[in-house]
Amino acid sequence: MPSLHAAQRKTWAAPLGAFITLETPSREMLTEASAAGVYRSPGWQRDYPRLQVLTVEELLRGAELKMPPAYAPFEQAQRVGEAADRHEVEW
Repeated sequence: MPSLHAAQRKTWAAPLGAFITLETPSREMLTEASAAGVYRSPGWQRDYPRLQVLTVEELLRGAELKMPPAYAPFEQAQRVGEAADRHEVEW
């Protein structure tokens, strides 16, 4: 668990992280996750825990990671490959 937090702090390439465990998380694991702080999503203006600890049992019972929605809050442009499939592209 500390190495996950250390890697996350070192790169910040992944603003959120999750540790999935079969066993009940220890107090130290939960403390480490809490100490990681929160990530403020610029697009959604909400805070999310930087590190989350979930058990397999919790996931099977419907628990979900707290993270920004997987969809964008705006319309995305069509990919060039998709446009080429539908229309002839002139160069």
